Amino acid sequence: MAKQKVQFTGVNKEILQWKSKTTAALKSQIGMLTSEGKGKLISSLRGYVDHDPNGTIYRVAWKFAKHGIFLIQGTGRGYVLEDGKVIRAVRRNNAIYRINKKIERHPKDWFNPVIEARIQELSQKVSQYYADKAAEQIESIYASGTKRNYKI
Repeated sequence: MAKQKVQFTGVNKEILQWKSKTTAALKSQIGMLTSEGKGKLISSLRGYVDHDPNGTIYRVAWKFAKHGIFLIQGTGRGYVLEDGKVIRAVRRNNAIYRINKKIERHPKDWFNPVIEARIQELSQKVSQYYADKAAEQIESIYASGTKRNYKI
C-alpha cells in the first residue's frame, strides 16, 4: 500500500515555513565559515518534519554530513574533546594519548546560535495555535448548554 501525501494546513504549514527559513539561515551561517568542506556541508544539510497520520507535526529535525559535528566541537584528526575542552590527542582502544602540539582548532558552532535565535518564533506560533484551540473547546462546552464552573 502506497503512502498518501499529507496536505499540511494551519499551524503545520507555518511550522514547515519556519523549518525552511531556518534551514536557509543555517546554510547562510555555514557559508560564513572559513573552513574546508563547507560546500559539502551546505549541500548535505536537509530539514525534515515528522508527523502523525492526520498531518500534525510533532518534530522538526536536520540531517547533515558528520563533519558538521566536528566543526561545531572543533574536533577531528588529532583533536579530541575531553571534559568539554579541545585537546591534541589520539584515541586508541578507549584510551587517549595526548600530543604535545599547539592547538590550532577552535569550535565553530554554526548550528546552535541559529536555532536559539529562531526557536522563539516557532514557540509563539505553536503556543498561539494551541491557546486558540483550547479557547474554542471551552467556548463549545459553554455553548452546549452546560453551565458548570471550570477551573483553569
